[in-house]
Formats: sequence, structure tokens, C-alpha cells
Amino acid sequence: AFSPSERSFPLEVRQTEKGKGLFLTRSVTGGELLLQEQPALVYMEENMKRRVCGVCYRMPHNSSEDFQYHCKECNQVWFCSEKCSKDSRSQGHPSSCHSQFECDALKLLPNVRGLRKNEEDISYIRFLLKAVLIKDYCPIQWKSLLNLSSPWDNATGSCKLEKKEMFPNKKASKRLHFYLSQLLEGKALDVKEIESLLNREGSNGMAILSRGHRMYSDANMLLRATAIYPTASFVNHDCSPNVARFDFWDEESQDFSLPPFVIDEPIPLPNSRVQLRAMYPMEAGTEISISYTSIAADLVHRQKRLRSEYGFVCNCQRCKIEKEIGVHEGRNEGSESEEADALLLYLAKYSCTDAECGGTLAPIIQLQNEEQGNKRSSKNRKQDEVVMECNRCAMTVKGLQRLEEVFADQPA
Repeated sequence: AFSPSERSFPLEVRQTEKGKGLFLTRSVTGGELLLQEQPALVYMEENMKRRVCGVCYRMPHNSSEDFQYHCKECNQVWFCSEKCSKDSRSQGHPSSCHSQFECDALKLLPNVRGLRKNEEDISYIRFLLKAVLIKDYCPIQWKSLLNLSSPWDNATGSCKLEKKEMFPNKKASKRLHFYLSQLLEGKALDVKEIESLLNREGSNGMAILSRGHRMYSDANMLLRATAIYPTASFVNHDCSPNVARFDFWDEESQDFSLPPFVIDEPIPLPNSRVQLRAMYPMEAGTEISISYTSIAADLVHRQKRLRSEYGFVCNCQRCKIEKEIGVHEGRNEGSESEEADALLLYLAKYSCTDAECGGTLAPIIQLQNEEQGNKRSSKNRKQDEVVMECNRCAMTVKGLQRLEEVFADQPA
């Protein structure tokens, strides 16, 4: 076990049957910030390159519009502003700025046979170019990338793999090595390094969703980029998570400049931070989890997404209940099981009020009474003092009001 950060966050990394996971070192309250950190690596999706800034990864308010500014050398990277365009060649973090190294490689993309129209492979090339820079300039972060868990390392426990899925990246790693060698004129990662990186990206990369995404949107338009975090990437999946992930890529803020690069420091962009927030009180020793899909999605949709995008078949407690009892899309199909009732109550409390959003609600504790000098323990706070916030659309609703709305039309 080791502490994830110099700051006193109540987490440590431990080995589990599924690989590595994050565990609480003390009891926590609902709404408590368990972790905040910047990513070690971010890369954008090829099909979104004209609408995702190559420096700050923001998108335009109208997500269907292209940005005006782009790199005139490679014609492969766009920027949200003239300032980001100029900052792209600053001495910022090698994985966040559009470096000359990256520009020179992307410039050759049209010359690589078989690659030009393959958007999925070009996205992986963007990822591997960032990884090469991490390897060359950030040795500690490079080691931490390779230290991340992958289901292909240990396919046991609640997340199991089909036999045919045991080595999904072997062919891709050879093909990408061939492409990368041409772009970098022989100075590339070896095939085993590429396969290891693809495995870890597939199981640890956190999706950065597009503006205006909906729960059942076309997957090709859902993802703008992927981020890998030094500690947050250790958090495992559960279809009924106890933690909600919040990120702030499109937050409105003043323009910022990339600070000077410091070896092995995470990416310093203020909008790139991720937060893990407790959804309810938990005891020390509890493993925290997030959902890699929407908690409001049905069993079939969740299983399909987890298998195709993360490489595993989920067998968590919720999936078992839904398979055995028939809880589907928020309905208890004739079962009087206490487990099914508890699951329905959980979904009612923590699913976003916007049915198409697919976000997860986590509490923000109102501290007005404390500020006025009326100190009370969190256990004594009334239910209606807890404000729930969605981690996707940022909608807020009071906890008691939320339950009243959900069950208002239910028969007595």
C-alpha cells in the first residue's frame, strides 16, 4: 500500500483480486472530497481534433463547430484561442502542449500508407506520441504508467474476460509500431511497450466526454479525449459506485498560461483536475469505486459498453441482482426482493434528474449553520440540507426533494 499524494487525502492503493484498487484510510462523510489531482497524460480523439483544443482540451459552446485556429505546420491540431495557439509551443508539460516533436511526427501522417483514413489508429498514435515524451522527459511518470493495472494481467474476480479477449492488443501493437517507426524515423517504442501501454490505456484511461453528450449518444461523438491520472486511474468499476467523479474541462475561467515544465510533475492545466467525491458516508478500509458507464443505463447497455470499451465482463453485485431477479431500467419486475428494492432506492437517489443525462449525483453539504457558529455533526444534519450535484450536467437538487419527486407518482 502507498499514499496517492503528498496532500493528506484519505486513500491508499492496495492489491485486490481484480488488480490494484483505492481504499479509504479513515471514515468519510457524504460529499467529502477524497482525491483531487491533475493527469499524467491526455490525448484527443482523431475525429474530434477540429473541435477540441490541442492545449486545454476545451470544446466550443456549440460542439458541432470547428475552432478557428490551427497549427499551420502539421494541420493536425486545432486551438480554442490565439493564446492557446501561441502557448502550444511553450515549455509546458510535454504531454499537454503541442510540442515540436509531436508536430513533426503528425506532419508525416498523410505519407504513412494505410494510416491516413484510420481514425482509431491515428488516435492511438496521438496517445503513443504523448507516451514517448513521458518516457523521455518524465521517468517517474513513465514508471507509474507501466505500474497501472490491466484486466489482461489478472482476469479474475468480478471482472472476467472471455478466452478470445485475453490478448486483444497484440496485433494492434505490431501495426502501430510499424506506423510509429515511420513517423519517428526508427526512434519509437518497442512492440511490447506499445502493447503494455494499450492494455493500460484501455483499462485505466478516463473518458473526457463531449459537450452536450447524452446517455445513449453515438459513441463516436461521445468521447473527445482520454486522460490517465497518477492515482485516480487506480479506482475500480462498480455499477453501483460509492464515489462520483467530477471533472472541469469546459469550466468558464480566465485565460491561463502554461507554467514552466517541471520533470515528473503532472499536467498543470487548472481545468484538467479530476475530483473523486464520496456519495455517502463510508468506513475506513472500504474500497472506493466509480462507474465507467452511466449508473442509469440498463444491464445490456452497461455490459456491452464495459466489454467493448474496457475489455471486461462485469459481474458486480448489481449485475448479479439484475440478472437473477430481473431489475431492469429502474423497474422491479414483480420481485419483492429486499436487494432489488435497495437497488431501486439507490438509483432513485443518485441518478441525475435529467433522464437523458446519465450522470451521478453526489452531495454537497450545506455549511451555512457552521459558518454562523452553530456547530453540528454531519450525522445530525437534516436530509433537506444536503444538496445533490450531478457530475455531468452540474444540475443541483436537494436530497429530500429528489426522493419526493421520484416517488410522487408511485402507488401507495
